[in-house]
Amino acid sequence: MESHEGDEEKIAAFMEIVGKPADKAREFLQATNWHLEEAIQLFYAGGDDLGSTAPTGDATTELPWDATANQSESGLKPTTSSPIEPGEDYVRPPLPVKREALYDDIFEYRAQHLAQSSNQPASIDAFRNFQDEANFRNQASGDDASNIDGSKDSLAALYRPPFTLIYQGSFEQAKVEAAKQGKWLLVNLQSTKEFSSYMLNRDTWAHHTVQYMVQSMFIFWQVYDDTEEGRKVCTYYKLTTMPTIMIVDPLTGQKMRSWEGMVGAERLLEDLVLYTDRGPLEHKPANLPPPKRQRESNYPKDTFAGPSNSSEEEELQRALAASLQDTREVPMADKNGITSEYEDVKPDTIKDTPKVDAKLQYPPLPEEPAYTDATVCRIAVRFPDGSRGQRKFLRTDPIQVLWSFCLSKVGEASNGKSFRLTESIPGVVGKVLDFNLQSSIGDAGLANSILVMTWD
Repeated sequence: MESHEGDEEKIAAFMEIVGKPADKAREFLQATNWHLEEAIQLFYAGGDDLGSTAPTGDATTELPWDATANQSESGLKPTTSSPIEPGEDYVRPPLPVKREALYDDIFEYRAQHLAQSSNQPASIDAFRNFQDEANFRNQASGDDASNIDGSKDSLAALYRPPFTLIYQGSFEQAKVEAAKQGKWLLVNLQSTKEFSSYMLNRDTWAHHTVQYMVQSMFIFWQVYDDTEEGRKVCTYYKLTTMPTIMIVDPLTGQKMRSWEGMVGAERLLEDLVLYTDRGPLEHKPANLPPPKRQRESNYPKDTFAGPSNSSEEEELQRALAASLQDTREVPMADKNGITSEYEDVKPDTIKDTPKVDAKLQYPPLPEEPAYTDATVCRIAVRFPDGSRGQRKFLRTDPIQVLWSFCLSKVGEASNGKSFRLTESIPGVVGKVLDFNLQSSIGDAGLANSILVMTWD
């Protein structure tokens, strides 16, 4: 009886606070196990629709409404109330409270999203050894790469880039450094997807003669095509095939020469010889216009000069010019030997003497040896048109057979046009060969050398 009276008091209190009828107050109180405060909070949280709001309270009320609706002991069912017509005093009920749980790992989702949306592919080198790279950069530039902490038998040591040759810096910094030293910029763009790039590191850049020439005459810069600097260079020079080797003028940025794919050491040496004779500072483009000649005035210079402006040096030069002009005037004599007036004689008529061109006697070209041993050597010749030729000779053959070989390859030389042969030595000025030298190829030190044929 006392509990019934207590329930009636709670219903009356709920009706007084909320302003709802007794049946609505009884529903909310029963849903909260007759807890008045929780019933009032539940009403203000969900409004009249009790079915859309999850009850709060003890363990039984923590379950979703669908679960509690099926319990026989509760006897509660969602009630539907007719919608209230909005009027002047109408206030929109608050939004229902929703409780949800986040599943999965938000950080893992973010990592996957960043990985999928990244448009900057990383350069992955299958043969890269970061420990060896650190060791190389800590060593002096003159140390041999094969002696530093790496086994020659490992793939990393076999295909590693030539760190002793590579300039550490950006492309623009490499151009500035090459311009300061007056050297050509040698650029090598590689791709981790092309095995030819690794073959260049193994066969070409590891060749001792190539290393010596590159260190002496070039600034070498190597980069992968999928890096930021690599993409920049590929876009600027419109490079599509990897690997690519370029010679760049550091002063103008012009591409002077390029090679695509795998380039052997011997072929690269022959092609680089043309750029060892002169650097970019001495190179003069052929398409530049000739310098303008100063316009000569019809008036004598003495009329514009002041009375005492000319120095002693200028007066001396004028005197020398006048004396040279006098020497060109030769007195002419008639048939009787009497000297007549002076006439100018051109210096070309005085020096016009016939030249005596002694033809060289070229020996016959011997047959090329079919075998290869210690007595046989190979000599490469770069012809004036840019083509190349190679041939095997005996070390005991006279050096004159080299001229005979050039005659057999170049038609202009066989027609009588004179030429000379120069030994190409990286880093130094080439030595011109003497045809009259009585020596063999082996004794002259020309075995396995590179020669350059130029016209006289």
